[in-house]
Amino acid sequence: MFVAQILICSMLSADCVILEDTRGLSLTKTQCVIRQKEMLVDITVKMPEYSLVDRTCRKSKYQPV
Repeated sequence: MFVAQILICSMLSADCVILEDTRGLSLTKTQCVIRQKEMLVDITVKMPEYSLVDRTCRKSKYQPV
C-alpha cells in the first residue's frame, strides 16, 4: 500500500509545501501515481502560483490484516 505525496513550490517566493493524500491509501503504485495527478490538478486550481517540483509514492507502514 502506498501514500501519494507531492512537493510544490511557489513561483513567486521560495515557499514550498509537501502535500500528502488524506483520501486514503493506494493499493498499487500505479493507483498512487494516478492519485498524485488528481492532487496536482486540484491544487493547481486553488494555488495557481505553485508548480510541481517532486512527487513520491511512499510505502505505507500500515498492512491490512
